[in-house]
Amino acid sequence: MATTIQLQETTKQLLEDVKTKERFRSFDEAVLHLVKTHSDLPDMFGFTKQKPLKFSKKDELAFNEV
Repeated sequence: MATTIQLQETTKQLLEDVKTKERFRSFDEAVLHLVKTHSDLPDMFGFTKQKPLKFSKKDELAFNEV
């Protein structure tokens, strides 16, 4: 599922530079690389390093509420 995000022109240019320098095929790959290498966020929702956890769609929606 694709989505649209809004960036300042300077941010877009920096992202294009990363994409080109690292030879990523898409902006998605560039963003994913940046997030993984520059954040201390836990693994994706519902997953651990040992075994995937099972959550219902309702659980996911409740977890993501702001």
